[in-house]
Amino acid sequence: MATLDRELFDWLAAQSGLSPGVDIFRGPFPPAAPDVACALIWRGGEGENPIRVARPRFQVICRGKTQDQALALLQKVRGVLAANYAHQLGDRELLASQESSAGFIGQDEKGRYEFSANYLLATDRLL
Repeated sequence: MATLDRELFDWLAAQSGLSPGVDIFRGPFPPAAPDVACALIWRGGEGENPIRVARPRFQVICRGKTQDQALALLQKVRGVLAANYAHQLGDRELLASQESSAGFIGQDEKGRYEFSANYLLATDRLL
């Protein structure tokens, strides 16, 4: 995965108050993940172009024992991304983020409720 993925994950965990490996995971949920947790999944995106900013994409999936728990986690992530722009992530700058395809996606195999949101970022570069 890209370096930006790791920097974004660390930054999002710190800003949201979620704890890496407890509340938020980089990549899909591991088998032993708790019932109430989020996963940040890197989806790649448009690479650098001399006349445009880079457009990386990622997905956030939040789950909980109730719909309210899962939605509350997603709202934490939304709040961080909506409130922070023109922010440094390591040696690159997060210029903006745009949410799409957000909402309730159902229950997983253990009956936990899940919400998902996809994000398109504008960054000064990917690598």
